[in-house]
Amino acid sequence: MQPHKSTTNMTDICLYLPYFFPSSARQDTPVVNVSAALGGPNYSSSEGDTASVSDPLLESIKHVLAGIINPALCAFGLVGNIFSVLVLSRRRMQAAMNATPMEQAAYIGLLALAVSDALYCVTALLAAVQSRQQSAFHGDELFRMYAQLYGPYLQNIFMHTGCWLTVIMAAGRYAAICRPLQVSLT
Repeated sequence: MQPHKSTTNMTDICLYLPYFFPSSARQDTPVVNVSAALGGPNYSSSEGDTASVSDPLLESIKHVLAGIINPALCAFGLVGNIFSVLVLSRRRMQAAMNATPMEQAAYIGLLALAVSDALYCVTALLAAVQSRQQSAFHGDELFRMYAQLYGPYLQNIFMHTGCWLTVIMAAGRYAAICRPLQVSLT
């Protein structure tokens, strides 16, 4: 006799996304309690199991900010960062910025910052376009599921990368201004 194997597919796992990620739950659907769904011992039914209906004014403000203004700013930022990468990757710019190690470090920092910011704008645009939050996915919606699960993490990575690149470049500029003789020799 073979031991009982429990088979779980992706749809079964993704049905419980609202429990693990409450912000991904829609406002008009109840939040599933996993311990109750799985027959857990600590389940207690209460009226707090469903998400509350929010204010229509707040929802309209959220729609304007997240659905119109944020994508417009991301598109504008993406175009600006693409132009920055194009300008910085020209041969004349590369030749002008490779004279000293400090200029070369500034060039690499600016190029990396433009790429990081462009990737942040792309992930933010994808999140804005995919505004429909869902908790159950079919087999052909794996990209949507991964985008919903990992998109905020990628945005966070690119945002923090841009911040740290700015800090590193500012430290390099500080060193160039405060100790110009030591920097020009290296």
